Amino acid sequence: MTKIKVMKLGQSGELVDTDSGVTTTMVEGDAREIAWQEKMDELRWYNKWCGIAHFAQFCLIFGMSYTVDTVKEFVMPVTSTFLDWSGDYPEQSLQYQKSFVFVRLASFFSLLSALAHLTVLQNWEKYESDLRKGLNRFRWWEYSLSNSLILTLLFWLWGNYDWC
Repeated sequence: MTKIKVMKLGQSGELVDTDSGVTTTMVEGDAREIAWQEKMDELRWYNKWCGIAHFAQFCLIFGMSYTVDTVKEFVMPVTSTFLDWSGDYPEQSLQYQKSFVFVRLASFFSLLSALAHLTVLQNWEKYESDLRKGLNRFRWWEYSLSNSLILTLLFWLWGNYDWC
């Protein structure tokens, strides 16, 4: 079992071990580094569990898109407009191309989030180094992909079926 060391702040800003009474001085930079590392540990834990939660959410929704009748019956068509040149002038004709189960495609939003969390965990040193510089490249890559998917699905849901 791990013993937790309890320290108290002395009168002149030094740290004092409450068990042994040993005094330790701490430089302000050390305190910042300790606080940073605690936040990074917390963020790593958060990324791990959010990745697991997003993957579970993907599995649940993706599975529902095959098993729950009301979910798998919610399909969205893709159509395309073609020009018919058989007459004197071209006429547009709308033709059905394919249908997709909407919720199945929407479930990939959760998968993208889970993969983003996994990518952060796989590249933790780069992620932490970027955060120290005030950058978050991983978030912006994930946003660019997931936002494109969501906007496309919303565009489709709002009535734009002509994609080809």
